[in-house]
Amino acid sequence: MLRHSSSEPARRMSDDLIHQMIRWARPPNTSLAIPRGCDLRQLPSEVWDLVHLERLNVGFNQLESVSPNIARLTELRYLNLAGNQLGSLPPEIGELANLEYLQLMGNQIDSVPPEIGCLRKLRCLHLSDNQLEHVPPEIGSLIPIHVSVWSFP
Repeated sequence: MLRHSSSEPARRMSDDLIHQMIRWARPPNTSLAIPRGCDLRQLPSEVWDLVHLERLNVGFNQLESVSPNIARLTELRYLNLAGNQLGSLPPEIGELANLEYLQLMGNQIDSVPPEIGCLRKLRCLHLSDNQLEHVPPEIGSLIPIHVSVWSFP
């Protein structure tokens, strides 16, 4: 069973919906979007088997962490983790060589791993509304890139 912060009946309905969406995201489909407000605290392990995904949108849920298994999604170009409860990112985020857009705003991230500098195709990085005290200098090597970091604590 998935970890949620909602009531039992809502959780069962949400589990069913999420598993249906994961099944739908199998090839030839290249996108998976978990609806906002599902109160999902962690992604189901089946997501890491969708190695063909190009777009993953799990914004505005309650995710507390991202598994190092994110590195398995090597085709990912767009990743939306905005509006969750993330405190950090795994260093494996730097292995997403095809990633172009990374949305992390509205979390509780206090640091960004330096491995983010390995994302050579990254064009847009949104980090606003987090708990960042600084950004790693490796971000500077990602030129040209649009970086949104306008709200430090």
